[in-house]
Amino acid sequence: MNNPSRTPRPLTGKMVLFYLVAFFATVIGVNMMMMKLAIDTLPGTEVDSAYRASLAEAMEAGYALQHRPLLRICVGCTGGWHRSVAMVEALGSALAALGIKTALVHRELAREISRELAREPGKADSPRDK
Repeated sequence: MNNPSRTPRPLTGKMVLFYLVAFFATVIGVNMMMMKLAIDTLPGTEVDSAYRASLAEAMEAGYALQHRPLLRICVGCTGGWHRSVAMVEALGSALAALGIKTALVHRELAREISRELAREPGKADSPRDK
């Protein structure tokens, strides 16, 4: 069974390095192969934002089934109106790219402009105007 004349091989640094490199090369190789197979089997077209495109398609299909002429989406931001304006613009352009007729209304932006127009020259700004 056991050969008493044979001595076990010592574990050297070179042997440990070889086993580590072989292990990680195998793991990385298998991961790359699986990634390539997954990417090659993806159907469909590439879009800037798959989430936005699928959201727009779902909204259009749902409202078409219910025969509704209008879909109103309200976007608000507690951090400032600039974020909601950017979100509305991005959503509007995504819907327009899909051929959906859109009308964008920036309520807070319109309020800010009307405040600026209504402010009298020389009148001090109140904290409420900001």
